[in-house]
Amino acid sequence: MFKRRNLGVLIVLAIILTLVFIACDAAGGDGDYKVGDIGPGGGIIFYVHPDPTGFTVEGHESFGSSYQANYLEAAPEASGIAYWQNNDTVIIGVTTFTSSSHEDYNKIGNGRKDTLTIVAYLATVSDTGRAAQVADAAAFGGKNDWFLPSSGELNLLYEQRNLQGIGITSDILWSSSQYNYGGAWCQDFGNDVRDGYSKGFTTIIRAIRAF
Repeated sequence: MFKRRNLGVLIVLAIILTLVFIACDAAGGDGDYKVGDIGPGGGIIFYVHPDPTGFTVEGHESFGSSYQANYLEAAPEASGIAYWQNNDTVIIGVTTFTSSSHEDYNKIGNGRKDTLTIVAYLATVSDTGRAAQVADAAAFGGKNDWFLPSSGELNLLYEQRNLQGIGITSDILWSSSQYNYGGAWCQDFGNDVRDGYSKGFTTIIRAIRAF
């Protein structure tokens, strides 16, 4: 009887462990991280959401649904420099605002959706090598879900600019947030200026990912 009971306990434990491993695998095997840690994509964790339920990463109608995330990871290095767009057009569906008082100024979770919306639009006008496309094509750490950060996400990266591995002290970086037909939001990591720059301005792309 004693051996049978032990065997039953072992079977139950084995089932529990199997379910845990399956759940972890479904989640991508990602564990608990803190700001400054190396992330699954080989980059730097620069934001940890304070609520364990996470924040919503907005989906795109043609490129996947929304999901909950707890972390933002910056790519281990910049992906180069590029224009944001080659023509003066408001891309419909991209987060767009012209004021720092706008509700979307510090919003997080919309960078992925906006990047994919920009990429889809650029394909219709045969435009290549632009900031959103470069970020979307990044494959650091074998991950294929990198994107151009929104204005709010880029500001969170600015706040952690002195983390080892971030290495941004004076550069101007693109966001995926649109200012108007001719401009998009950038942030100067040298003086914390956030403003709309001409879409024809050539500056740095630092991709991020949410998980």
